[in-house]
Amino acid sequence: MKEAQDNKRMEYSDHNEEDMRIEKMMREIEGMDQSKIYKEFLVDGALVACQYGKKVIKLKKGSSSFTYVGCDEVLTDKDRPTGTCGVCHAPQIFGNPGLEKKQKVIPANESISGKQISDYGPECMMELSQVWQGTEKEMLVWDIGDQTYHSIPTNESFLVCKYGGGCIYPIDSGQKIEN
Repeated sequence: MKEAQDNKRMEYSDHNEEDMRIEKMMREIEGMDQSKIYKEFLVDGALVACQYGKKVIKLKKGSSSFTYVGCDEVLTDKDRPTGTCGVCHAPQIFGNPGLEKKQKVIPANESISGKQISDYGPECMMELSQVWQGTEKEMLVWDIGDQTYHSIPTNESFLVCKYGGGCIYPIDSGQKIEN
């Protein structure tokens, strides 16, 4: 009988220690900067937006075939958004009285808010910087076309718009979970 009670105490203390280790680990994770836990590579179909716009842009793979994350093709630093972010609300652009202002309707599937909106102001004339900032430099892919290595943009990468000075940032990596 005493042996059975001792075994129960040992099981309980082992279980208790495991719970305490898990609890300690969870406290450490909660205290970490969540963006440092993991990064997601941007893939074909990723969505980006401008801090001064209200419309999202879908990124499409424009360069050669490289590598995949699951079933999705990874983008490289050569891939850029095409299109515009609707109306430019950058202070130096929006406040310029010499620029023509128009009314634009942004459909729900292209709106940052997910709702159809009507926006008024000068048209976005996105002019992007040449280089993605904050790309994954530890992992490079070789482009056989231009004979150079390219870095991979992540959910922490961004581009700068020279037209309005806005930051073009990912709002969705484009990665899909396959069942």
